[in-house]
Amino acid sequence: MEVKNKTLFNGAIYSGNIDNNVPSGYGIYETKNIKYEGYFKNGQFDLYGVLYDKIIKYKYTGEFKMGMKNGFGILEFDDGRYFEGIFNNNRCDDFGYMEYSDGEIYVGEFKNNLASGSGTVYYSNGNIFTGSFKNDKECGIGVIMENGNRSYGIKVEYSESGYTLIHGQIKLTSELNTHMVYRIVENNEYRFFGMIDKYSNLVKGIYHYNDDSKFSLFVGNITNEFKNGTLFLKNGDIFKGFYENNNLTGKGEYTILGKGTYIGEFIDGIKNGEFIFIDYNGNKYYHRYENDNLVYVREAVQ
Repeated sequence: MEVKNKTLFNGAIYSGNIDNNVPSGYGIYETKNIKYEGYFKNGQFDLYGVLYDKIIKYKYTGEFKMGMKNGFGILEFDDGRYFEGIFNNNRCDDFGYMEYSDGEIYVGEFKNNLASGSGTVYYSNGNIFTGSFKNDKECGIGVIMENGNRSYGIKVEYSESGYTLIHGQIKLTSELNTHMVYRIVENNEYRFFGMIDKYSNLVKGIYHYNDDSKFSLFVGNITNEFKNGTLFLKNGDIFKGFYENNNLTGKGEYTILGKGTYIGEFIDGIKNGEFIFIDYNGNKYYHRYENDNLVYVREAVQ
């Protein structure tokens, strides 16, 4: 059933699909503190949507599960900060890309929403630091690059009183020349934020396609032309699984927003063989496809 400007039990104003008196499917939900446009399941934000926080003043566009940010998402703050990366129960505890309001850019690992682990910071003066971070600060051994062509090692120590940069250069060692580093890579085909190896091969990260592609972006692991992760299409569909040479290949989950999810094995981008289809109400069906043509449907026993 569809409603318009319905007042829910918590005082929120809701317009959209409703089931058992709670939001289900696509809708718009607004309180004095937030506004959400997207999909719901059992009254909670689910799958994909846009959340506006009127207090902290940001917009989040991305995946949701059980009412929280889960999966890939983009945060845009009113003060100019910009973040995109992986969320786990409203926190970034994986990797991401962060632009700060002063012009600095960080690419790398996060913990509890802070830069922690391995990463690279691009300073506003053009210098680059690659190394270890803790609680949004450089911490440990790293490499400074100045003017794009000179590098030397530095060491940053952490104590309870704060961070101290040990001035002066230290000898570059294998400890500094790690075979995996976080970088920004751009060309005519894509823009990439993430991990590359010592041969400059893309390994793991966020891969933005150019305007000519039917794909919007990919998040996950990369081995040559083979990718495993989450693929967002420009038509709004979401694919989770494997694909190769820009074709869905192997087992995966293909979600059409507002309709449901197909689970099965794709060959060169098309459905072949047995699939499970789960509609947005949770009903499960067995499908058989031949060259992307549906030839058999059976409702599963609940």
